[in-house]
Amino acid sequence: MPCNGGYSDSDRTQEKLDKATRLLCEIGKQLDALKGDADDADNLYQWLDAHIELKAWWAVHKLEDAERIKEEKEREQAEYKSKKKQFDRLKKELGL
Repeated sequence: MPCNGGYSDSDRTQEKLDKATRLLCEIGKQLDALKGDADDADNLYQWLDAHIELKAWWAVHKLEDAERIKEEKEREQAEYKSKKKQFDRLKKELGL
């Protein structure tokens, strides 16, 4: 499943979306400004260090995304185990 803001609280959805849009817009502006610069990576990291709010958002987003991926895997594993259990029970009932 692709990244999303995990926005379920409708009262805060627009606020969070606006903030994410604003922060991502800043990234885009900086990337455009760095086109062709031999020191792109260094410049971008220096710029990122100066934008504490964006740096914090990115750090939180990566943690939230890792947690979402972990939860998805756990759900998939639980679903697999449940289906395997049903399959094994059916096989036993059918004498296979």
